[in-house]
Amino acid sequence: MNTTVFYHDAEEDRVIDEERKNALASMGYGIITVSRYSFMHASSFVRVMEAIQRKEGVRPSRLPKDFQIMQEDLRQFVLRRFIEEKKQIQKQLRQDSEERQRIDLEKATLEGITLDDPTINEVTAIDDMQTVESDSPSFAQTSSLAPEGRIFGAGS
Repeated sequence: MNTTVFYHDAEEDRVIDEERKNALASMGYGIITVSRYSFMHASSFVRVMEAIQRKEGVRPSRLPKDFQIMQEDLRQFVLRRFIEEKKQIQKQLRQDSEERQRIDLEKATLEGITLDDPTINEVTAIDDMQTVESDSPSFAQTSSLAPEGRIFGAGS
């Protein structure tokens, strides 16, 4: 019996994994889920490997004497590759971020804005006491601010 299953964290990927798992099971394949935790912890990895051995009908007496050492070497190899790949991804993300910052700085410089300009975040203060100049002809013709020349509150 062949045993191979990939599992993902994203919901859409999990659905696809479940469909694949069901299809393989219906074809007679044995399925054992190997989690990230299983690779991170030696005792859990040993249990998964023992489950695979039982499912495949491999007797421990038929295994080489250094089989557990070889399994641990395999686990550490997979972990090293995983960690190295994760470091490469993080390095690439940092480089991409630095490149975006460099491009933003170039764009700002081309537009005449420099990020070390102290006035970049300054907003002009709003003057609450602004006065209206009599530039408007209609305003200059009015002698009173009361509508239609009436004075309110004068008793009439």
